[in-house]
Amino acid sequence: MVLQIYNGESIGIGYRADLLTTDSVYVGEDAFLGSTDSTAIYGNGSNHNITIDGTVVGNHYAVYLEHDPVEHSGQMVVIGEQGKVFGGSTAIVIYAYDSYVQNSGKISGWSGIYIKGDDHNGNSSAIVNDGLIDTTGPAMFAYGTQDLFITNNGVIKAGCLSSTIPIRRVI
Repeated sequence: MVLQIYNGESIGIGYRADLLTTDSVYVGEDAFLGSTDSTAIYGNGSNHNITIDGTVVGNHYAVYLEHDPVEHSGQMVVIGEQGKVFGGSTAIVIYAYDSYVQNSGKISGWSGIYIKGDDHNGNSSAIVNDGLIDTTGPAMFAYGTQDLFITNNGVIKAGCLSSTIPIRRVI
């Protein structure tokens, strides 16, 4: 597992942080990662840990962790109080079960969080919002057979909350 650290500016076409199977990434407070045509942070595999204290912007997606909700698991995205995540389509996309999103900063875009995972022996995923999710479309999309737990201690301003799986608990 490799930890990629960004403390400066990286703007251009393609992925700004391309994570291998189990790589992790830290985006510092003064960092700005921006993809002008695609996705800023991309990962394929399981157990990525992404911590964002700076700004991450993607023309389509800010963070995209792909792509097999049956095989991949353990994705974690943590947005600190100074963190900002924007996606032109969706800010954060996760295809994995047993995953976690913690937002203490700001998530924005057309939609906020898309999470898809299938149940494996009772595993579930969770979204904890202590910050702001501000979208013009749905705040969250949830698909698959896993349970999803949502805790909101912050503010969600969105066109709607969308789910095709049972959301077991919203606090």
